[in-house]
Amino acid sequence: MTQSMTGFASKQFHFTDALVQLEIKSVNHRFCEVQINLPFLSMEIENFIKKQIEKRVQRGKIYFNLRGDFSSFGGEISYNQSVVDKYLLTLNELSLNDKVQSNFSSIEIMQLPGVLLEKQDESWHQTLLENCRAPMDDLISLFIKSREEEGLYLKKEIESYLEKISLQLKLVKSFCNEIKLELKDRLYSKISNLLETQDLDETRLHTEVAYLLEKADIEEEIVRLASHIKTSKRLLSSEIEVGKKINFICQEMNREINTMGSKSQKIEIVNAVIEMKSLLEKIREQILNIQ
Repeated sequence: MTQSMTGFASKQFHFTDALVQLEIKSVNHRFCEVQINLPFLSMEIENFIKKQIEKRVQRGKIYFNLRGDFSSFGGEISYNQSVVDKYLLTLNELSLNDKVQSNFSSIEIMQLPGVLLEKQDESWHQTLLENCRAPMDDLISLFIKSREEEGLYLKKEIESYLEKISLQLKLVKSFCNEIKLELKDRLYSKISNLLETQDLDETRLHTEVAYLLEKADIEEEIVRLASHIKTSKRLLSSEIEVGKKINFICQEMNREINTMGSKSQKIEIVNAVIEMKSLLEKIREQILNIQ
């Protein structure tokens, strides 16, 4: 199913006494790039999250946040006695010289650099990772569902633009024979005038007319453009990662439309070409949002 590259989902679960909030969102990006924000350092959990996302998401800039109060899982806090002794010695020396007051409180001393020591305890990281597995799976499923819902809307929009281009193409096609006849009449009229005034090779002139008529023919462009429209519709309905493919097809469609415009000066076709280019630009804007 067609997916948008924008999406959002969140999930909560309890880890002992902590309420853990998982949140994921994405925006447009050429590739799949994952940015993870954790309230603590754990490469193991970060790698697990990244692999889970990349396994199921092909494109987009992904922002993942894990939130929760994990302060109760911290390590033991102690103090560095030798550092405290040095501070106290310095403070006593300063007080003897009347340079500073000596009645510092314990709280003020604890705030000095290097006094407090925290022994890190990361043993709970593995337990948290195991508790994350099921919620992560649910979160990514919700996230993909949100991208699919947005993708369905974009798919309908693009299909409507493709249908409007098809209508304009039918209009252009209806003028093909008329254009050929008008051009043929103009060219033969000029040939007749030239033959009356100059001694020219009539056979060579007729050959040149046939060549010019062939160059002015837009039936090949019409066939190719119709084929591109059909291919785009099929891709939208049958594949997941279609954004890059349809973007390339849009470049080819633009080339065919431009060629039609350069080959014909008939006002109805000129207007149809302008309308098709406008619709194609809308498709290209929407394709930027599709995975």
